[in-house]
Amino acid sequence: MTAKPIHHYLKWLLLPLGILHLGIVWLRNRLYDAGIFKARRLPRPVISVGNIQMGGSGKTPLALELLDWLQEEGLKVGVLTRGYKRSSRENRVLRPGGESDAAVRQIGDEPALICQKLRAGGALGVGAHRYEVGLELLRRQEVDVFLLDDGFQHRRLHRDLDICLIDVSRWAEHPFLFPFSYLRDAKASLRRAGAILLAKFENCPEKAETLKSRLEKAYPAPVLKTGFIFHALARLADGEPHDPGEIKSQPVAAVCGIANPEHFWGMLEREGFRIAYRKAFPDHHDYSLQEMRDLEKAAAQAGARGVLVTEKDAVKLRAHLSKMPELNEKVWVFGVRVRVAEAERLRELLKSIIQR
Repeated sequence: MTAKPIHHYLKWLLLPLGILHLGIVWLRNRLYDAGIFKARRLPRPVISVGNIQMGGSGKTPLALELLDWLQEEGLKVGVLTRGYKRSSRENRVLRPGGESDAAVRQIGDEPALICQKLRAGGALGVGAHRYEVGLELLRRQEVDVFLLDDGFQHRRLHRDLDICLIDVSRWAEHPFLFPFSYLRDAKASLRRAGAILLAKFENCPEKAETLKSRLEKAYPAPVLKTGFIFHALARLADGEPHDPGEIKSQPVAAVCGIANPEHFWGMLEREGFRIAYRKAFPDHHDYSLQEMRDLEKAAAQAGARGVLVTEKDAVKLRAHLSKMPELNEKVWVFGVRVRVAEAERLRELLKSIIQR
Protein backbone atom coordinates (compact mmCIF):
# COMPACT_ATOMS: atom_id res chain seq x y z
CA MET A 1 0.00 0.00 0.00
CA THR A 2 1.44 3.38 -1.02
CA ALA A 3 1.79 5.91 1.80
CA LYS A 4 -0.09 9.15 1.26
CA PRO A 5 1.95 12.38 1.16
CA ILE A 6 2.05 14.46 4.33
CA HIS A 7 0.12 17.36 2.76
CA HIS A 8 -2.88 15.00 2.44
CA TYR A 9 -3.07 14.75 6.24
CA LEU A 10 -2.22 18.42 6.83
CA LYS A 11 -5.13 19.38 4.59
CA TRP A 12 -7.59 17.63 6.89
CA LEU A 13 -6.01 19.24 9.95
CA LEU A 14 -6.78 22.61 8.32
CA LEU A 15 -10.45 21.77 7.78
CA PRO A 16 -11.62 23.60 10.96
CA LEU A 17 -9.95 26.79 9.71
CA GLY A 18 -11.66 26.34 6.35
CA ILE A 19 -15.04 26.03 8.10
CA LEU A 20 -14.33 29.09 10.27
CA HIS A 21 -13.33 31.12 7.21
CA LEU A 22 -16.54 30.09 5.45
CA GLY A 23 -18.62 31.19 8.45
CA ILE A 24 -16.96 34.62 8.60
CA VAL A 25 -17.42 35.18 4.86
CA TRP A 26 -21.06 34.02 5.01
CA LEU A 27 -21.84 36.42 7.87
CA ARG A 28 -20.16 39.37 6.15
CA ASN A 29 -22.07 38.75 2.92
CA ARG A 30 -25.39 38.44 4.78
CA LEU A 31 -24.78 41.79 6.51
CA TYR A 32 -24.22 43.44 3.12
CA ASP A 33 -27.23 41.69 1.59
CA ALA A 34 -29.42 42.88 4.47
CA GLY A 35 -28.22 46.46 4.10
CA ILE A 36 -26.63 46.56 7.57
CA PHE A 37 -23.24 47.09 5.92
CA LYS A 38 -23.60 49.77 3.25
CA ALA A 39 -22.05 49.85 -0.23
CA ARG A 40 -21.14 53.31 -1.49
CA ARG A 41 -21.88 54.31 -5.08
CA LEU A 42 -19.56 56.24 -7.40
CA PRO A 43 -21.15 58.68 -9.91
CA ARG A 44 -20.05 56.54 -12.87
CA PRO A 45 -20.78 52.90 -13.80
CA VAL A 46 -18.47 50.39 -12.11
CA ILE A 47 -17.52 47.10 -13.79
CA SER A 48 -15.71 44.68 -11.50
CA VAL A 49 -13.40 41.78 -12.38
CA GLY A 50 -12.74 39.29 -9.58
CA ASN A 51 -12.92 35.68 -8.47
CA ILE A 52 -13.83 33.41 -5.56
CA GLN A 53 -10.48 31.57 -5.52
CA MET A 54 -6.96 32.42 -4.46
CA GLY A 55 -4.67 34.06 -7.04
CA GLY A 56 -3.76 32.73 -10.45
CA SER A 57 -7.12 32.70 -12.24
CA GLY A 58 -6.19 35.52 -14.64
CA LYS A 59 -8.07 38.51 -13.21
CA THR A 60 -5.55 41.11 -14.37
CA PRO A 61 -5.20 39.76 -17.95
CA LEU A 62 -9.00 39.82 -18.21
CA ALA A 63 -9.10 43.36 -16.79
CA LEU A 64 -6.58 44.39 -19.47
CA GLU A 65 -8.73 42.78 -22.17
CA LEU A 66 -11.84 44.61 -20.93
CA LEU A 67 -9.82 47.82 -20.74
CA ASP A 68 -8.97 47.41 -24.42
CA TRP A 69 -12.61 46.75 -25.32
CA LEU A 70 -13.83 49.84 -23.45
CA GLN A 71 -11.12 52.06 -24.89
CA GLU A 72 -11.91 50.81 -28.41
CA GLU A 73 -15.44 52.15 -27.84
CA GLY A 74 -13.91 55.58 -27.28
CA LEU A 75 -14.54 55.56 -23.53
CA LYS A 76 -12.29 57.17 -20.95
CA VAL A 77 -11.67 54.48 -18.34
CA GLY A 78 -10.69 54.86 -14.71
CA VAL A 79 -9.14 51.66 -13.33
CA LEU A 80 -9.30 51.09 -9.56
CA THR A 81 -7.02 48.60 -7.84
CA ARG A 82 -5.67 47.91 -4.37
CA GLY A 83 -2.04 47.57 -5.48
CA TYR A 84 -1.12 44.35 -3.70
CA LYS A 85 2.44 44.30 -2.21
CA ARG A 86 3.21 47.85 -3.35
CA SER A 87 5.92 49.80 -1.57
CA SER A 88 3.77 52.91 -0.99
CA ARG A 89 0.68 52.85 1.26
CA GLU A 90 -0.80 56.19 0.20
CA ASN A 91 -3.52 56.57 -2.41
CA ARG A 92 -2.17 57.24 -5.88
CA VAL A 93 -3.76 58.49 -9.09
CA LEU A 94 -1.73 58.06 -12.28
CA ARG A 95 -2.35 59.02 -15.87
CA PRO A 96 -0.64 57.48 -18.91
CA GLY A 97 2.80 59.03 -19.36
CA GLY A 98 2.35 61.29 -16.36
CA GLU A 99 4.59 59.56 -13.81
CA SER A 100 8.23 58.46 -13.63
CA ASP A 101 9.22 54.80 -13.73
CA ALA A 102 10.20 55.04 -10.05
CA ALA A 103 6.70 56.23 -9.11
CA VAL A 104 5.06 53.50 -11.18
CA ARG A 105 7.12 50.81 -9.42
CA GLN A 106 5.81 52.02 -6.05
CA ILE A 107 2.27 51.01 -6.94
CA GLY A 108 2.97 47.30 -7.59
CA ASP A 109 3.53 45.10 -10.63
CA GLU A 110 -0.07 44.56 -11.77
CA PRO A 111 -1.12 48.24 -11.44
CA ALA A 112 2.06 49.25 -13.30
CA LEU A 113 1.15 46.84 -16.10
CA ILE A 114 -2.38 48.28 -16.26
CA CYS A 115 -0.99 51.84 -16.34
CA GLN A 116 1.09 50.95 -19.40
CA LYS A 117 -2.08 49.92 -21.26
CA LEU A 118 -4.06 53.08 -20.49
CA ARG A 119 -4.79 55.45 -23.35
CA ALA A 120 -5.16 59.23 -23.27
CA GLY A 121 -8.09 60.31 -21.12
CA GLY A 122 -7.83 57.31 -18.79
CA ALA A 123 -6.43 57.10 -15.28
CA LEU A 124 -5.41 54.57 -12.66
CA GLY A 125 -6.37 54.85 -8.99
CA VAL A 126 -4.46 52.76 -6.43
CA GLY A 127 -5.52 52.37 -2.82
CA ALA A 128 -7.19 50.09 -0.30
CA HIS A 129 -10.42 52.12 -0.18
CA ARG A 130 -11.58 52.12 -3.76
CA TYR A 131 -14.53 54.49 -3.21
CA GLU A 132 -12.30 57.26 -1.88
CA VAL A 133 -9.70 56.60 -4.59
CA GLY A 134 -12.43 56.73 -7.24
CA LEU A 135 -13.60 60.15 -6.04
CA GLU A 136 -10.03 61.41 -5.99
CA LEU A 137 -9.50 60.10 -9.52
CA LEU A 138 -12.62 61.93 -10.75
CA ARG A 139 -11.36 65.18 -9.24
CA ARG A 140 -8.22 64.86 -11.34
CA GLN A 141 -9.53 63.22 -14.49
CA GLU A 142 -13.07 62.98 -15.89
CA VAL A 143 -13.83 59.38 -16.92
CA ASP A 144 -16.86 57.60 -18.38
CA VAL A 145 -16.64 54.28 -16.55
CA PHE A 146 -14.69 52.59 -13.77
CA LEU A 147 -13.03 49.18 -14.09
CA LEU A 148 -12.45 47.58 -10.68
CA ASP A 149 -9.59 45.07 -10.61
CA ASP A 150 -9.93 42.17 -8.13
CA GLY A 151 -13.14 43.62 -6.78
CA PHE A 152 -15.55 40.73 -6.19
CA GLN A 153 -15.02 40.74 -2.40
CA HIS A 154 -14.77 44.55 -2.12
CA ARG A 155 -18.43 45.02 -1.27
CA ARG A 156 -17.88 48.46 0.25
CA LEU A 157 -18.11 49.78 -3.32
CA HIS A 158 -21.30 49.35 -5.37
CA ARG A 159 -20.77 47.58 -8.70
CA ASP A 160 -23.06 47.76 -11.73
CA LEU A 161 -21.61 44.54 -13.14
CA ASP A 162 -19.64 41.80 -11.36
CA ILE A 163 -17.59 39.54 -13.63
CA CYS A 164 -16.32 36.52 -11.70
CA LEU A 165 -13.59 34.19 -12.93
CA ILE A 166 -13.23 30.56 -11.91
CA ASP A 167 -10.01 28.62 -12.46
CA VAL A 168 -11.43 25.29 -13.60
CA SER A 169 -8.28 23.36 -12.65
CA ARG A 170 -8.55 24.58 -9.04
CA TRP A 171 -12.31 24.15 -8.59
CA ALA A 172 -13.26 22.29 -5.39
CA GLU A 173 -16.43 20.23 -5.09
CA HIS A 174 -16.76 20.87 -1.33
CA PRO A 175 -17.78 24.28 0.11
CA PHE A 176 -14.89 24.87 2.52
CA LEU A 177 -12.54 27.82 2.07
CA PHE A 178 -8.82 28.48 2.34
CA PRO A 179 -6.66 27.01 3.86
CA PHE A 180 -8.58 23.77 3.19
CA SER A 181 -8.93 24.66 -0.51
CA TYR A 182 -8.21 27.44 -2.99
CA LEU A 183 -11.62 29.02 -2.36
CA ARG A 184 -11.55 32.52 -0.83
CA ASP A 185 -15.31 33.15 -1.00
CA ALA A 186 -18.46 31.08 -0.65
CA LYS A 187 -19.80 29.51 -3.83
CA ALA A 188 -23.19 31.06 -3.05
CA SER A 189 -21.58 34.46 -3.77
CA LEU A 190 -21.78 33.57 -7.45
CA ARG A 191 -25.41 34.71 -7.26
CA ARG A 192 -24.05 38.28 -7.27
CA ALA A 193 -22.19 37.75 -10.53
CA GLY A 194 -23.48 39.29 -13.74
CA ALA A 195 -21.20 36.96 -15.72
CA ILE A 196 -19.22 33.87 -14.74
CA LEU A 197 -16.10 33.10 -16.77
CA LEU A 198 -14.39 29.72 -16.67
CA ALA A 199 -10.67 30.39 -16.94
CA LYS A 200 -8.10 28.00 -18.45
CA PHE A 201 -10.73 25.66 -19.84
CA GLU A 202 -8.17 24.44 -22.37
CA ASN A 203 -6.26 22.70 -19.54
CA CYS A 204 -9.18 20.43 -18.62
CA PRO A 205 -11.95 20.72 -21.24
CA GLU A 206 -14.10 17.84 -19.96
CA LYS A 207 -14.15 19.22 -16.42
CA ALA A 208 -14.88 22.68 -17.82
CA GLU A 209 -17.91 21.46 -19.77
CA THR A 210 -19.29 19.62 -16.74
CA LEU A 211 -18.77 22.62 -14.50
CA LYS A 212 -20.30 24.97 -17.06
CA SER A 213 -23.46 22.88 -17.22
CA ARG A 214 -23.78 22.74 -13.43
CA LEU A 215 -23.21 26.48 -12.95
CA GLU A 216 -25.74 27.36 -15.63
CA LYS A 217 -28.36 25.39 -13.73
CA ALA A 218 -27.43 26.85 -10.35
CA TYR A 219 -26.96 30.55 -11.13
CA PRO A 220 -28.74 33.09 -13.36
CA ALA A 221 -25.61 34.68 -14.87
CA PRO A 222 -24.29 33.59 -18.28
CA VAL A 223 -21.36 31.17 -17.99
CA LEU A 224 -18.66 31.70 -20.61
CA LYS A 225 -15.38 29.90 -21.24
CA THR A 226 -12.10 31.82 -21.41
CA GLY A 227 -8.56 30.84 -22.17
CA PHE A 228 -5.15 32.40 -22.65
CA ILE A 229 -3.47 32.59 -26.04
CA PHE A 230 0.07 33.55 -26.98
CA HIS A 231 0.04 37.10 -28.31
CA ALA A 232 3.61 38.26 -28.94
CA LEU A 233 7.24 37.92 -27.92
CA ALA A 234 9.02 41.18 -27.16
CA ARG A 235 12.35 42.49 -25.94
CA LEU A 236 12.48 43.44 -22.28
CA ALA A 237 13.66 47.07 -22.56
CA ASP A 238 11.61 48.55 -25.37
CA GLY A 239 8.88 46.01 -26.11
CA GLU A 240 10.20 45.55 -29.65
CA PRO A 241 8.48 42.47 -31.19
CA HIS A 242 10.69 39.50 -31.95
CA ASP A 243 10.20 36.45 -34.13
CA PRO A 244 9.32 33.58 -31.74
CA GLY A 245 10.58 31.05 -34.28
CA GLU A 246 14.15 32.11 -33.63
CA ILE A 247 13.77 31.62 -29.87
CA LYS A 248 11.97 28.28 -30.30
CA SER A 249 14.98 26.91 -32.15
CA GLN A 250 17.14 27.04 -29.02
CA PRO A 251 16.80 26.01 -25.35
CA VAL A 252 15.50 28.71 -23.00
CA ALA A 253 14.98 29.39 -19.31
CA ALA A 254 11.48 30.16 -17.99
CA VAL A 255 11.33 32.40 -14.92
CA CYS A 256 8.26 33.84 -13.21
CA GLY A 257 6.88 35.23 -9.98
CA ILE A 258 3.19 34.47 -10.39
CA ALA A 259 0.57 32.48 -8.49
CA ASN A 260 0.43 29.57 -10.95
CA PRO A 261 3.85 29.01 -12.59
CA GLU A 262 2.83 25.63 -14.00
CA HIS A 263 0.31 27.35 -16.25
CA PHE A 264 3.03 29.65 -17.63
CA TRP A 265 5.37 26.76 -18.28
CA GLY A 266 2.58 24.73 -19.86
CA MET A 267 1.75 27.57 -22.28
CA LEU A 268 5.41 27.84 -23.29
CA GLU A 269 5.64 24.13 -23.98
CA ARG A 270 2.39 24.10 -25.98
CA GLU A 271 3.78 26.93 -28.11
CA GLY A 272 6.88 24.87 -28.86
CA PHE A 273 9.48 26.50 -26.61
CA ARG A 274 12.17 24.17 -25.25
CA ILE A 275 12.60 24.80 -21.53
CA ALA A 276 16.06 23.87 -20.29
CA TYR A 277 15.74 25.61 -16.93
CA ARG A 278 12.76 26.82 -14.93
CA LYS A 279 12.53 28.86 -11.76
CA ALA A 280 9.44 30.00 -9.85
CA PHE A 281 9.36 32.79 -7.27
CA PRO A 282 6.42 33.78 -5.03
CA ASP A 283 3.63 35.81 -6.61
CA HIS A 284 4.48 39.54 -6.99
CA HIS A 285 8.15 38.80 -6.27
CA ASP A 286 10.45 41.84 -6.25
CA TYR A 287 13.59 40.68 -8.05
CA SER A 288 16.93 41.80 -6.68
CA LEU A 289 19.94 42.52 -8.86
CA GLN A 290 21.81 39.60 -7.28
CA GLU A 291 18.93 37.24 -8.07
CA MET A 292 19.07 38.30 -11.70
CA ARG A 293 22.80 37.63 -11.83
CA ASP A 294 22.30 34.22 -10.20
CA LEU A 295 19.49 33.41 -12.65
CA GLU A 296 21.62 34.40 -15.62
CA LYS A 297 24.39 32.09 -14.38
CA ALA A 298 22.06 29.15 -13.64
CA ALA A 299 20.33 29.48 -17.02
CA ALA A 300 23.67 29.52 -18.86
CA GLN A 301 24.84 26.44 -16.96
CA ALA A 302 21.64 24.63 -18.03
CA GLY A 303 22.38 25.48 -21.67
CA ALA A 304 19.64 28.11 -22.03
CA ARG A 305 20.30 30.76 -24.67
CA GLY A 306 17.67 33.19 -23.39
CA VAL A 307 15.16 33.78 -20.60
CA LEU A 308 11.37 34.00 -21.00
CA VAL A 309 9.31 35.92 -18.43
CA THR A 310 5.70 37.07 -18.06
CA GLU A 311 4.53 40.63 -18.65
CA LYS A 312 3.97 41.03 -14.92
CA ASP A 313 7.57 40.04 -14.15
CA ALA A 314 8.91 42.32 -16.87
CA VAL A 315 7.56 45.40 -15.09
CA LYS A 316 10.00 44.83 -12.22
CA LEU A 317 12.89 43.39 -14.21
CA ARG A 318 13.20 46.56 -16.30
CA ALA A 319 14.42 48.35 -13.18
CA HIS A 320 17.71 46.42 -13.45
CA LEU A 321 18.48 47.24 -17.08
CA SER A 322 20.72 50.19 -16.22
CA LYS A 323 23.02 47.91 -14.18
CA MET A 324 22.57 44.80 -16.36
CA PRO A 325 22.08 46.11 -19.93
CA GLU A 326 22.78 42.62 -21.27
CA LEU A 327 19.31 41.61 -20.03
CA ASN A 328 17.77 43.32 -23.05
CA GLU A 329 19.45 40.83 -25.38
CA LYS A 330 18.76 37.80 -23.21
CA VAL A 331 15.32 38.33 -21.63
CA TRP A 332 12.15 38.08 -23.70
CA VAL A 333 8.63 38.91 -22.57
CA PHE A 334 5.95 36.29 -23.31
CA GLY A 335 2.77 38.26 -23.95
CA VAL A 336 -0.67 36.67 -23.68
CA ARG A 337 -4.23 37.73 -24.44
CA VAL A 338 -7.51 36.47 -23.05
CA ARG A 339 -9.82 34.70 -25.48
CA VAL A 340 -13.49 34.69 -24.46
CA ALA A 341 -15.80 32.19 -26.08
CA GLU A 342 -19.06 33.91 -27.07
CA ALA A 343 -17.27 37.22 -26.52
CA GLU A 344 -20.16 39.16 -28.04
CA ARG A 345 -22.40 38.18 -25.12
CA LEU A 346 -19.92 39.75 -22.72
CA ARG A 347 -19.55 42.85 -24.91
CA GLU A 348 -23.33 43.30 -24.91
CA LEU A 349 -23.37 43.08 -21.13
CA LEU A 350 -20.75 45.83 -20.91
CA LYS A 351 -22.66 48.03 -23.36
CA SER A 352 -25.90 47.61 -21.42
CA ILE A 353 -24.19 48.84 -18.25
CA ILE A 354 -22.52 51.83 -19.90
CA GLN A 355 -25.66 52.94 -21.74
CA ARG A 356 -27.87 53.05 -18.64
